[in-house]
Amino acid sequence: MRDKLQQVHLSMRDLMRSTHETFRSEVEEVQREWASFVEQIDRGVEDALRQTVKKSLQELSRSINGDAKTEVQALFRIQVVLQSNKVEFKPSISELTQSVNSVSKEAIATTGAMPRLSATPMKMPPCHAVRLWRGSLAWAWVLAARR
Repeated sequence: MRDKLQQVHLSMRDLMRSTHETFRSEVEEVQREWASFVEQIDRGVEDALRQTVKKSLQELSRSINGDAKTEVQALFRIQVVLQSNKVEFKPSISELTQSVNSVSKEAIATTGAMPRLSATPMKMPPCHAVRLWRGSLAWAWVLAARR
């Protein structure tokens, strides 16, 4: 999934770069509008990713716990083993809980694989790129790259 998101990002970045070529030599006001447009697209992508993860986690929760409309579904196979007069579950309940938590964390972490478009320079003059990046997480990356 991460590779797919990175491929989508590269495709979007290339499209944005080629579109920016049209405005590259325009006045500062046009450059500001371009930066605003890129940030708007960035927020849209971020919102879509957030909603997708939220919906996925809600669906997982509904499948495990059920709700007013949905019965609880059997999603996991647990073996009950009687060994030395003791009942054991394989995997144990704690292992199963850790697996579900791990999947949930991975779903959330997957969104981090999609870099922000505003963190991608569009071949703008440096002053515009700095204005576009200032205040974002990519700013630290820019500073580190200059070293």
